[in-house]
Amino acid sequence: MEKNLFSRMTKIKLLGASLGAAGIFFITGILFWGAFNTAMEATNTLEFCIGCHEMESTVYKEYKHTVHYENRSGVRAVCSDCHVPDPWIYKFIRKIKASKELYHWAMGSIDTQEEFEARRLTLAKNVWREMKMSDSRECRNCHSWDGMIANKQQKRAWKNHQLAQADNMTCIDCHKGIAHRDVSHLIAEGESFYDGKPVVGRQLDPISDEERDALDKAATEAAMHPAAAPQAAAPAAAPAAQPAAATPSATPAAGDGPINWASIQGRDITLLYPGQASLEWIYKGSDHGGARAIKKIGDRCFECHEGEQDKMGAKIVSGEKAEKTPIPGK
Repeated sequence: MEKNLFSRMTKIKLLGASLGAAGIFFITGILFWGAFNTAMEATNTLEFCIGCHEMESTVYKEYKHTVHYENRSGVRAVCSDCHVPDPWIYKFIRKIKASKELYHWAMGSIDTQEEFEARRLTLAKNVWREMKMSDSRECRNCHSWDGMIANKQQKRAWKNHQLAQADNMTCIDCHKGIAHRDVSHLIAEGESFYDGKPVVGRQLDPISDEERDALDKAATEAAMHPAAAPQAAAPAAAPAAQPAAATPSATPAAGDGPINWASIQGRDITLLYPGQASLEWIYKGSDHGGARAIKKIGDRCFECHEGEQDKMGAKIVSGEKAEKTPIPGK
């Protein structure tokens, strides 16, 4: 009976192969697919990505102090969440492209921090180009226009997101350098961010571990105590935002006689720091994201930055934004 059953199975054909052979091929295919997919997923882990010192000593240290690593919601985006597509076919293509990176790693093309910084802008342009072409697909795995709530965002962020959506912009158009050192300001005026062309001679200075620790500490203190950040960043600096008594109205009170100014209650207001940025800087969208709101709608500074005066002053005196180094006396 068993011999007859086996004989029948060997005689039944499936796509030109006997049923028994087809079964063996099917099981072998499942095992191969499982092993292949497991190996591919293993290369998506954070541990694998920082397995070489070139990554661990540069971009990983930067990423550890961003909102993608630690945040109030406890959701962590690892390297693959941003750099590896989720749809399988695009993921497979990305892995094939990554073989070039493995080749350069084996050849020691970027073996020191200095070599990495010399190529950082070129590498960044390649990533920007991929994200632009995919409409920031990996960003949209977590972020979406429909999922944004107005009162959960800063006023300026919400306004810029509405303008970006209306103009069919994509995430990477504004959010370069959000998880690593920003090199977008190294792009020359009129040069494309997305041409993928290599750049030579434009780079950031390498950061020592001591400098990185100091920057991390300053950023943490600024986030926890924004009003105290200017003194921490520049001890000799004046306060970023000076409280000033509001000038009372010159309108006479009802009735005759001089105005009793002492009876008028004063009010402290926080001023934007005077002369903090030039008009050229404000109108340059690559540096100042609010340029679109100013040009398209005619917004004034306080319409986006009201309530942020202390934080803005802290950034200005620390040189974090418009000024590369703190101006003496600020």
